[in-house]
Amino acid sequence: MSRFTRAIRCSVAGTAVLVMSVVPVEAGASIDTSLQGQMQRILAEHPGGRQISDHQVAWNNGSVVLTLPASGQDARAAAASVHNCPAGWFCFYADLNWGGRKLQFSDCSPGGVTQYLTDYGFGNQTSSWVVNRSLKFVNVNDNETGYNLWNESGNSPSAWVGAAANDRADWLTRYP
Repeated sequence: MSRFTRAIRCSVAGTAVLVMSVVPVEAGASIDTSLQGQMQRILAEHPGGRQISDHQVAWNNGSVVLTLPASGQDARAAAASVHNCPAGWFCFYADLNWGGRKLQFSDCSPGGVTQYLTDYGFGNQTSSWVVNRSLKFVNVNDNETGYNLWNESGNSPSAWVGAAANDRADWLTRYP
């Protein structure tokens, strides 16, 4: 969803209800869809980030990085990695087959650490993933149901999370 439209999903007596709120845009105002415009919106909407290149934002001293596809390209462009997920990282992709935006994590603390994909502008966007490191597993969950969507084990990829889990991941817990 854009920053101008927000949705809240809830259940009332077993029936799903979608409540939409719209923040008005000034007449004549336009949304900058350029790569730099997207970067500026991400930085404004997700505090604590720092732009580290023309298409990347980093948080937590560089241990979390969001990569936007450059014009005409997607996140699969780099070599010497597994589906453009660098060694020592685990990555989430907005499109199936490791394409589109990419959110990657390098830190993995003892006892498991929870990360909220929404903190980095990536909630409900994951369609594929790669774990390019050793670790026990990553447990990926959905806020709407509170259920586990899938688990990722060390040094493994998935080109598609499946129809039931596609674009539903909100948070994860990773175990070293």
